[in-house]
Amino acid sequence: MRTSDVAAVALAVMSVLSPGAAGAAELTVLAGMGVVSGVRDVALAFERATGHKVIVSFEAGPSLMQKVTSNAPADLVTHYPEVIDDLIKQGRVVGSRVDFARAGVGIAVKAGAPKPDISTPEAFRRAMLAAKSIAYS
Repeated sequence: MRTSDVAAVALAVMSVLSPGAAGAAELTVLAGMGVVSGVRDVALAFERATGHKVIVSFEAGPSLMQKVTSNAPADLVTHYPEVIDDLIKQGRVVGSRVDFARAGVGIAVKAGAPKPDISTPEAFRRAMLAAKSIAYS
């Protein structure tokens, strides 16, 4: 995540805190595993800039939605944009959506190995089926 992105998100996060709050506040974040590095960067930058404590609960799979739908206490929730939009419509999340991270998918091959053709979905499928091994993070 670029420093400017971290700063922008830190400012957005700061806006949820009451401007009149005295002393250090505690901010609770429910986050999916897909944003671990971005949220860690933002949380550290926010803590340094404000002195407020950020407690992040990283949740795998459906446990994030289970916490949100069971009304677990949280100041911020991260999820896919369309899920956040639905949660706002349902009244489970109050406020507006801020996009702060984007993830891509890439492919790597061993040095010297031929590059697989992944130019179309069918070519990608053939490359995956022909691979001797596949690793996915």
